[in-house]
Amino acid sequence: MRSTPAAMPGVFKYRKMQDLAKKQGLTNRALAAAVDVNQGTVTRWVKGEAAPSPKYIARLAELLGVEASELYVVTETARNLAYYRILAGYSLAQLAPLIGTSPVHLGRMEAGRSSIPPQVRDKLKEHLNIDEDRLAKAIRRSQTRRRAPVARPLEPYEFVPAVQPTRRELIGA
Repeated sequence: MRSTPAAMPGVFKYRKMQDLAKKQGLTNRALAAAVDVNQGTVTRWVKGEAAPSPKYIARLAELLGVEASELYVVTETARNLAYYRILAGYSLAQLAPLIGTSPVHLGRMEAGRSSIPPQVRDKLKEHLNIDEDRLAKAIRRSQTRRRAPVARPLEPYEFVPAVQPTRRELIGA
């Protein structure tokens, strides 16, 4: 399962996964069978060509006996709601119904484009396994990542009619 950088703000540590699997004597085939993906998918993860989706990061971490944060790393300043969702092993579609919202609305909350009602905050803390302080920081980080609005020109564009080439210019004579 591939994930885009926009959906996953961190870095998947594929070498760390590979080293841990090697220490446990797990081949790519065994790793694939254990996390329920095909061997080609694991091969792409091992080569760093693709990153596993959140649920597979959680499965890999459990299988390899480490915290998900050891396989999926984000700087402190980028630890927003999406980061904690990914560490908990949820996609937008998986977490949204658990907290009583739609995946689109949850995506807007993660992007800082929508407020988060108190009852949703409580459910987020429960499902993401974080305290109020971490949740508040993650929400602030999500809100600061908003894009600035595109600047619009102050004056309307001036219409300049195109000059029609003469017949002679078209022929090249």
